[in-house]
Amino acid sequence: MGHTSDNKPIKHASDLLNEVVTDMVMREKKGFSEYRQTMDRTDLTKDEWIQHAYEEALDLALYLKKIMKVQDVPSIGVTSGTPISTVLTGGTPISTVTNK
Repeated sequence: MGHTSDNKPIKHASDLLNEVVTDMVMREKKGFSEYRQTMDRTDLTKDEWIQHAYEEALDLALYLKKIMKVQDVPSIGVTSGTPISTVLTGGTPISTVTNK
C-alpha cells in the first residue's frame, strides 16, 4: 500500500504507483551503493542540479525513441533517415544558416 507525506497509508493506491515507489526506493539504494550520496546532498548548485536533470531528460528521449523505432511507432513529422541538418534548417544548407 502507498503512503502519503504524513506517512498515512493511501487507501486506494494502484499497483502501478506501488511499483514506481518500489523502483524509486531501489534506485536510491543503488545510487547510494555506487556514489555514497543521496538526493539530500548539498554539494551541488542549483545550476548543477538543472544540468543533471537536463542530461537525464536527454537520455530519456533517446530511450523512448529507441523503443518507438523497435515497436514501429510512427514519428511525428520527420521521416526516419532525414539528415539532422535538413530538419534543423528546413532544407537550407547548414553553412548558410545564421542565428537571428
